[in-house]
Amino acid sequence: MKKVLLKGQLILLMALSIYSCKKDEEVKPIVQPVLPAIEAPEVLDCNAFSSNITLIDYPNRPIDYIINCKIRVNASVVINPGVVIAFDQNAGINISGNSASFVAEGTADKPITFTGKEQVKGYWAGIISFNNNPINSLKYCTVEYAGGDSFNSNGDKGNIILYASGALKIDNCIIRKGADVGLRANYGNSEFSSSNSVYTENLAPMNIEDKYIGVPNSSDDYTGNATDRILLRHYTSRIGTETAKKINVPYRFTGGITAINEVLTVEAGVEFEMATGAGIKVEENQGKGGIKMVGSVNDSIRVYGMLDVSGGWKNIYIDGENPINEMAFVSFKNGGQDPTSSYGVVKLWYDALLNIHDVTFIDTKSPACAIAYRLLGGQVVSPNLTIGSINLVNTDCESKEY
Repeated sequence: MKKVLLKGQLILLMALSIYSCKKDEEVKPIVQPVLPAIEAPEVLDCNAFSSNITLIDYPNRPIDYIINCKIRVNASVVINPGVVIAFDQNAGINISGNSASFVAEGTADKPITFTGKEQVKGYWAGIISFNNNPINSLKYCTVEYAGGDSFNSNGDKGNIILYASGALKIDNCIIRKGADVGLRANYGNSEFSSSNSVYTENLAPMNIEDKYIGVPNSSDDYTGNATDRILLRHYTSRIGTETAKKINVPYRFTGGITAINEVLTVEAGVEFEMATGAGIKVEENQGKGGIKMVGSVNDSIRVYGMLDVSGGWKNIYIDGENPINEMAFVSFKNGGQDPTSSYGVVKLWYDALLNIHDVTFIDTKSPACAIAYRLLGGQVVSPNLTIGSINLVNTDCESKEY
């Protein structure tokens, strides 16, 4: 009897299960998703930035705004997180008014995008700052496909340009896919900084006047460009108190003599690539001019020619008695261009001060020496020159008077 009952119970449970499944299948609703309506972008009037304005993010707009001219910023302009601005060909943003400000600060989750209507390198001009307002900033922004047209007769191009007294802070941004350099600052009165940012797929990450050698930041990434070098352009200004930081690409001195009238500190691991005709002069400047190049055994400083030939660049010339002057754990390669005037890869004026040790000189142009110095009448040695542990490779001599 027990077995029969159990069998009957099993048949009943199976029947109930089948009925339940069929019932669920019959009443299951079909839900169609409701898609949001796609909205068209707003085309900004070319005078839109002549009065205070805040641009906001519209979730239903893939592109929030279109700019079809070189729009001038003459007031307070704020760009909210998440905004996407697309530019017509050769359009751009010109931060120019004396009382203007431009603040585009996104977030990690909602970055701001400045892009071309067509994803072609150089499609639009870029962002230029003539304005010295210290609050001008780009934070968590992407600036891409720019650098195709200049803003002035000087022909300056780039995704971002600092002109004359332009000011801008760049933080956590991506500057990419430009037809020219990622950032250009070729004039002496700009105030700008960069941190935690990526410069990639441009001609070069930066082309800046040599006085801005302290701007490139170890928190930035400068790789993936046609030329992975920070291009230092010499014009008329001088390097003040700055630090050349260890970054992930070399600094290239593109020509001329870079002057230092305060103190340049060069971090361990830095690489200086010198173009033909390039050199460095440490000015006396009432004792304030100085250079401190101190690497380490495991992280030396390297200075070499853009062309890997002897005499590929000039020299470093020290004129002054600043006690900070020191070179240690440095390798100098290809120096001594025009040895009849260079005389040495490191050249000192009368009584100039230098402590140089644990340094290697490679492929120096003959007959230049590693070190050359001047003596006053009656002097047998240079009183402020200390030399120790110099290694010579294809270099005629360690030191000489000239």
